[in-house]
Amino acid sequence: MSFRVVCATRGLLSVAVGAALCFIPAAAEAQLDASPIVQGVGGICSGGNTGSVYVTGSEWVAVASGDDDASFPSAVVVARAYGAGKVLALGHDGLFGESTACIDNPLFRTKAIRWLNGSGGKRVVLTAGHGEFVTALPTLAASLAPEGYVFTTAVTQVTSGGLANTDVLIVGNAWGTFTPSEVETVRAWVYSGGGLVLSGLGWSWVGYHPGQTVATYPMAVLGVPYGVLWNTDVVDDPTNSVGGSAVFHVFYPNAELGNVAAAEVALNAAHAAHPNDLTPSFQTDAALRRSVEHAHAALALAVTTLPLSHADRQEIDTYLSGLAQAHPASYGRGNSISQVSYPTATWIRERAQRTLADALPLSASRRALVADALGMSGPRRDFLLSTGTVLADNNLADGPQIAVLKNLLTVVPNALYDLRQVSMRDFLGTSPEPISLGGASYSVNVFSDRVGTITENEFPSDSLPVQIDIFLVAAAHELNHIVDAYTVAPSPALSAQRTRLLSQAGTTDLEYLRSTVGGAYFQSNPQEFFASISNEWFADSDAVFELALNRMNQGHRGPLSQALFFAEVYSQGNGQTWFYRGTISGSLTPKRVQVRRDAQGRIVWIVVRGHAYRVSLDANGLATGYSPDCVADFNGVGGLTVQDIFDFIGAWFAGDLRTDFNGVNSITAQDIFDFLSAWFSGC
Repeated sequence: MSFRVVCATRGLLSVAVGAALCFIPAAAEAQLDASPIVQGVGGICSGGNTGSVYVTGSEWVAVASGDDDASFPSAVVVARAYGAGKVLALGHDGLFGESTACIDNPLFRTKAIRWLNGSGGKRVVLTAGHGEFVTALPTLAASLAPEGYVFTTAVTQVTSGGLANTDVLIVGNAWGTFTPSEVETVRAWVYSGGGLVLSGLGWSWVGYHPGQTVATYPMAVLGVPYGVLWNTDVVDDPTNSVGGSAVFHVFYPNAELGNVAAAEVALNAAHAAHPNDLTPSFQTDAALRRSVEHAHAALALAVTTLPLSHADRQEIDTYLSGLAQAHPASYGRGNSISQVSYPTATWIRERAQRTLADALPLSASRRALVADALGMSGPRRDFLLSTGTVLADNNLADGPQIAVLKNLLTVVPNALYDLRQVSMRDFLGTSPEPISLGGASYSVNVFSDRVGTITENEFPSDSLPVQIDIFLVAAAHELNHIVDAYTVAPSPALSAQRTRLLSQAGTTDLEYLRSTVGGAYFQSNPQEFFASISNEWFADSDAVFELALNRMNQGHRGPLSQALFFAEVYSQGNGQTWFYRGTISGSLTPKRVQVRRDAQGRIVWIVVRGHAYRVSLDANGLATGYSPDCVADFNGVGGLTVQDIFDFIGAWFAGDLRTDFNGVNSITAQDIFDFLSAWFSGC
């Protein structure tokens, strides 16, 4: 099957901006000559963490980008003609601001203004009133004043009347709203001959606006007519930087654009030149290797940055599906690649798989399409279809390992995590140049130890030892890093409680469930706190509470508070939480455990190995003590009465999960028998 060779020309670019607007970029504009902007310029930098710029359309050219060892994509200045006008877009407002971090910044700015000033009027206006970070450029204005340039700031809505006396318009990283009318006014003005500067910083906008994407970034809204938005990456360069800020010294016409069209051209060329020997050629041809790595990096960043509605995401899905089917030896999942001899090829295949999975929502039907495109079969195909997670393992994970991972992702509630990929980097080798496997949602890396070959006791000496398979427990640990990031961190209540738990426990080892790791470690590495508890929890949750109760008897409050916290997260606010028991053979069995809450919604009652315990809490929700309670007191009013039986039977017929009395994850008649046995046994 052949794959589509993409033409550089794109179709319509549309987006909703307030009211529904559809912009048609000016057609058939020739690529402009951007050399006057950078002539004599040695290097530019922002003085901060510069992001890259993403563009759609063949009219764009890269003006400045990173060099060979910079992260990619790294186009930080791009330009295009639009009708009779010109647009210059930058990946950080510092590149066009007053930063003096790089000595050539002033020269770059003055040349850019001259280049943009197509009408020759020399009237430069900076917008204000939209939350712009840059509203004045006194140094630049002073340097161009002898040439007759006049700089002013317009603190008002952008109107056609205001632009009538403007030759160059500068928008310096606006975080306030632009109306549809303003967007259209600027577009028409540029088309008629205006010069427009758009400075933005995608990662900053997204970082300070949780739940939003770069599509809603005001700079991206303003940039819709021209096909430009801002990626969420930070471009770094380990060998060319000033104060940690990357220095960009690769200029037009040698700068790389780093968008989807350019990536596809590079990949098409590589596969055409090496139809049968691409894998070994990676190890001997550094230029080829870098070109292909850059192309796949560009596609990867596009699927993490572009909104789901962007046409380029569908384009990536179509292109990579075709590429995999045309070159199964390079992208298919039917074989392993020697990670010792050809690690670059190994990593690139996993990178392409992840990008394809991320390109569009991974619905059940699309999982099958992805599996078909990659030629997946057997356990790996089933793993993707059942979990929605891809396995980056160079086809070296065996059946038991895949089965353990599938079971783990099945028994942990899906609502607690968002996982797109499980990698096993020990099977991938070491690439000559780093290749990221990150993507649009979370991923974890797990051990490559075979199931049943290594076991470990996860509990301290004041608890009975509980051995568990190392592959299973390591995978559970990594998955709970995702639970921590996806469920705990975004919740003000849960994240605040986690902070209180760490503060209460301090550096005292015995105040932690994982006391063998040590309090000093968790104070220095708080990101390990929640995931570390899972090592014990997934070995034997009942044993976790028994350890916590024993520590409370010794005057250490922290462990019981931590156990209740973990139970709270896994309860998802309901009347049951999840306990687990792992084994040395890699099996993992879940069970539902009943909990009760106080008037503030805090867990104060829980069942451990068939025994109920009532916990007292302080104002901060930290445990101060506990006492045994009656497990058959179903209605919780204290003591046992026949009403408990009536209430249990009523709840059982209603399908209430609380009546899964034996915790086998289903409601059966046996739950009634077990409850009655406990009730008649008394308290």
